[in-house]
Amino acid sequence: MLFTSAKDSAYQIIYPSNPTESVKYAAEELKAYIFKISGAMLPYFQDSRHPQDKEIIVGYTNRGGYTEEEKEELGKEGFIIKTEGEKIYILGSDVRGALYGVYTFLEEYLGCRFYTSDFEKIPSRDVLGVQPIARDEQIPVFEYRDIDFVVSR
Repeated sequence: MLFTSAKDSAYQIIYPSNPTESVKYAAEELKAYIFKISGAMLPYFQDSRHPQDKEIIVGYTNRGGYTEEEKEELGKEGFIIKTEGEKIYILGSDVRGALYGVYTFLEEYLGCRFYTSDFEKIPSRDVLGVQPIARDEQIPVFEYRDIDFVVSR
């Protein structure tokens, strides 16, 4: 188990200095949903903070984990989720890639389900665990994502 989260977790969320609204929102969403799942209040900081062993890195930071070629290949909406040691990387652009990566991490690795804008299933756990992730790379074929239906109430 790579990531354990209890109310006294040593993990922190790291995002780039001078982030776009999208990347900052991605870090905030990750923090909020980890709290909803486990009750753990993970602090989040810009990458100017001294590196720690246990970090969840969101976006392209000074923590590395990516090459310039990978950045170019991922474009605006692609992302990579991977682990190195005790670090979890959710790498993606400051347009939408990092945000899509966070939502995929929440769904695929933490068990959240987002069905509509006002209906989601969030698991409840005292301990969160993520097995090592070699590389989950997703580059969408379509540049724009839109659901063409109206949510009725």
